[in-house]
Amino acid sequence: MPHLNRRRTLGLLAASAALPLLGGYPLNAVAADDEYLALVEKEAPGLGFYRLADGKRVGSLELPEQPHEIVADRQGRYAYVGQYGVKSWQAPGEGGHQVSVIDLAERRLVRSIDLSPYRRLHGMRLDDQGRLYVLSETDSLLIRFDQPATAESPSQIVPVGGTRSHYFVLTRDGRRAYVADTLSGLVILVDTHNPAVLPVK
Repeated sequence: MPHLNRRRTLGLLAASAALPLLGGYPLNAVAADDEYLALVEKEAPGLGFYRLADGKRVGSLELPEQPHEIVADRQGRYAYVGQYGVKSWQAPGEGGHQVSVIDLAERRLVRSIDLSPYRRLHGMRLDDQGRLYVLSETDSLLIRFDQPATAESPSQIVPVGGTRSHYFVLTRDGRRAYVADTLSGLVILVDTHNPAVLPVK
């Protein structure tokens, strides 16, 4: 078996993690010369745009302090970036409270959604209906937007009941989320559309 160095291992992990995300996209779109990657650059802070064909940096966009997670809609029109706001979970401070809405075609910030008092926004997912789900780490809440491109306030907020809810995965229909709660060591099952249903830990 060939030796895998850190760079190669991370590359393979990134590629394997991306496969499910690319399942809804036509393969020819991913390989097209005019396609590019939008990558979160936490320290910049902002987005960097890189052409897929040759890896060349073709643009950048400034964002609020310490952006973390990014998700794009199936049409490739809008991307949503959560603001964590601090360098690490152990860093002091309240953390960020904004979701940046990015027009990918024009590579510009369309607007910001203010989710204060909820902060340290980390996990971000879209379901098959284009609904956006945002996880607040400090408040252990899952926040849903049914029309994220235009919404000014959440459509639903569901308590997760964790102590540091960091990442989550979502069923395609958006009805269930599985949340990794890192301090408690739990995975928590959440009904994302009905806050009356108690989370299952």
